[in-house]
Amino acid sequence: MKKLSLVAVVAALAAPGTAAAARQSGIVVKVDAKADVIAVAQTAGHVVRVHAPAPRFARNGKRFHVGQRISFAARKLRNGTLAGSGFRVTGRASRVSVHGIVRAYNSQKRRIILATGGMLVRMRLAHATRAVLASAPPPKVGDEVTVTASVDENDDSLEATEVDEEQGDANDEQAGQNSQQAGQGSDQQGENDDQQAEQDDQAEQGDDQAEPDEDAEDPDSAQASGDGSGSADDGEGD
Repeated sequence: MKKLSLVAVVAALAAPGTAAAARQSGIVVKVDAKADVIAVAQTAGHVVRVHAPAPRFARNGKRFHVGQRISFAARKLRNGTLAGSGFRVTGRASRVSVHGIVRAYNSQKRRIILATGGMLVRMRLAHATRAVLASAPPPKVGDEVTVTASVDENDDSLEATEVDEEQGDANDEQAGQNSQQAGQGSDQQGENDDQQAEQDDQAEQGDDQAEPDEDAEDPDSAQASGDGSGSADDGEGD
């Protein structure tokens, strides 16, 4: 009886661990080599923050790239993020959907930044998207949106081709709560990016009220463009 009881206890303890390490899949939409994390877009554009082994970010290793379709064993951490292992590259996507909260939007610089999954995902605005948004009310900071983006294989970046705003106060409230919870688990690099984006927006508002000054805009443009993620130095592979 004692042996049977011990076997039952071991089986009961092993079951939750197996469920917690179930395999997940998605498309890489951001690579943060400094923090050893990636942002992975899953069903309906839902983004999860996944911690990965440091060798996967090394220049001479099998690096992650934006647009890769991957599968991995995921274990949920206390802060709501995931610890990933056993990564496999299963293909490459040319388009991806990303759901999140607008943190910054600038039509002149063709830029939109979403807060999603505890990370900031930057995208360029396609020329066609910019024209469509110019004829309608543009997205505002705090809006919940789903962005359809194309993947640029040359520089591991995303280009937004469609921006759809979510409707409903209940959804907006829930999205705000999710964004706040996700932000609590973000690293210092994410916080610095957030502050920098806000500084860019304040500077741009001041430029709109004053006459154009090319010399004043150059540092701001350089600062905004220096925040891109990903790398195109290395090829894919797994």
